[in-house]
Amino acid sequence: MTAQPIEPLGEADLAALVHFVETQTESDGRFEIIGGEIVVTPPPKPRHQVMANDIARLLIRAVPDDWSVEPELPVQLAGEYVVPDISVYDHAPIPGDEQYLDDLPRLVVEVESANNLRRDRIEKTAIYAKAGVDAYWRVERDGAAHLHLGPRPEDGTWHVVHSVRPGESFAVVEPFEIDVRPASWLRWEW
Repeated sequence: MTAQPIEPLGEADLAALVHFVETQTESDGRFEIIGGEIVVTPPPKPRHQVMANDIARLLIRAVPDDWSVEPELPVQLAGEYVVPDISVYDHAPIPGDEQYLDDLPRLVVEVESANNLRRDRIEKTAIYAKAGVDAYWRVERDGAAHLHLGPRPEDGTWHVVHSVRPGESFAVVEPFEIDVRPASWLRWEW
C-alpha cells in the first residue's frame, strides 16, 4: 500500500473551516488553521504567558512611537490562519468583524511550549517567511531566541537565522533597532 497525496483544500472547504472557527470564539482554546487542519491549543501555561508578556513589554519600549505591539492577534498570512504570541506592526491595525485580521506584521514572536514545538519550529517558520514577515523570533522555553531575518517568500525559508542564548546579546536593526538579550525576559530559572 502506498501513501496517497493529500489534495489541498478548496476555497469552499477553507471558508467552511474559517466559519467554524469564527463560531467557536467563546471557547478557551486558540484556533488556528494550518495546512488545512484546525489546530486547537489550550490557553498558555503561566510561565509561557509571563515570558510572552515580558517580551511584549520590551518590544513596546523599543518600537517607534507609531508602531503597535499586539499579543495573540489572530491573522491570516500566506493562506494560513494563525494566532502569534506577539505581532508587531508599523501602524495600528484596525480590526473588522472577521475572526482573522488580514494585515501583515513586520515581526512575529512565538514562545514555545511543549504542545507546539513542531508548529513553531517548522510550520510557522515557513508560513511567516512565505507571507513576507520581515522577522520571526522563536523563543525556546529556556529563553533562547532564534531570530529569523530576511524572508524568502518563494520557498518559505530565511536568509539569516541567528541564535541568542541567555547571557548573550545580538543587535537587530530590522525591522527596528533592538538589542536582543534573552536574560531580560527570564524572571527565574525554568
